[in-house]
Amino acid sequence: MCGILAILDLDPARSPAAELRQQALAMAMDPSVKLPRNAPRSRAIEKFPLRRAFEGHLPDEVLWRQKEQFSDGVGYAWIDALKATAGCEVTDGMLRGAAERFPVKTPETKEAYLYRQLFESHFPSATAVACVPFERSVACSTATALAWDAAFQSSADPSGRAVADVHQEGRAHA
Repeated sequence: MCGILAILDLDPARSPAAELRQQALAMAMDPSVKLPRNAPRSRAIEKFPLRRAFEGHLPDEVLWRQKEQFSDGVGYAWIDALKATAGCEVTDGMLRGAAERFPVKTPETKEAYLYRQLFESHFPSATAVACVPFERSVACSTATALAWDAAFQSSADPSGRAVADVHQEGRAHA
């Protein structure tokens, strides 16, 4: 791995995204070059220039695998278990009454309701919940992302796994 870091002139103690030289290089690139391109597996894939830079240094199964959100990197079984637990612990009636139970920053899904219950069990004061950012979004982004695609607007799940078919494909290969 040190060889790859030397090629890209990265400091191994820092995240590549934090490297100002790498940010400057990415910002100087023609934006059209950074658009998803068809990878060897014949599907559009993001971060194409970066992946091409690593060809010959990483195995193809690593280099051309789908990108995952950090939270999804724990594996689909973990995510599915969290959703199943929320489905068992939060009833339909509880979710219908969410606005009464949580009038501020009301959870919209059973999973979000469960997390809110857990949060309040540790931080019961109203000022604690006021400190937590809250807006409708997709893929842990901002509300602005909802305007990118009409399909995003109907999703109450803030995770990207709710709007992308690629995650279904990832499960097939997991």
